[in-house]
Amino acid sequence: MSINKPFNPFIFKNSKHDPSQHTHLVFVYGTLRRQHYNHALISKAHYISEWVTPAQYTMISFDFYPAVIPMGTSPIVGELYKVNDKQLEEIDLLEGVPIFYRRDIIETPVGKAFWYVMPEVLERAEVVFSGDWDEHVSKGSVSNA
Repeated sequence: MSINKPFNPFIFKNSKHDPSQHTHLVFVYGTLRRQHYNHALISKAHYISEWVTPAQYTMISFDFYPAVIPMGTSPIVGELYKVNDKQLEEIDLLEGVPIFYRRDIIETPVGKAFWYVMPEVLERAEVVFSGDWDEHVSKGSVSNA
């Protein structure tokens, strides 16, 4: 029995057009980045490059992980990956989609990518003005991240 999935224009197909081999472009900016504790989830994904968004977002810290609010004046520093369907589903679970984060789309130099944003600002969140989680962690602002 086959389950029909909704059409997704951001799926890359391999040369055999095997639906089980779809890949998706994903932009990660926090604990999924290299050298961070959730990177194992995408460590086998195809790393494309580092990338910095335009300065129109806000990164906030919840001590051990960041979130991005889709408005503001900061660039967001992160990494681009190609992930398969299973990896995308695992990222959705980690990010608490759709309850905590929302999977959204951002235009990158290599095409449209999924990324995870928080729809609204929560009280008590510390703003990471640099938009760079690595820099924030290296300053000692986060314990064990």
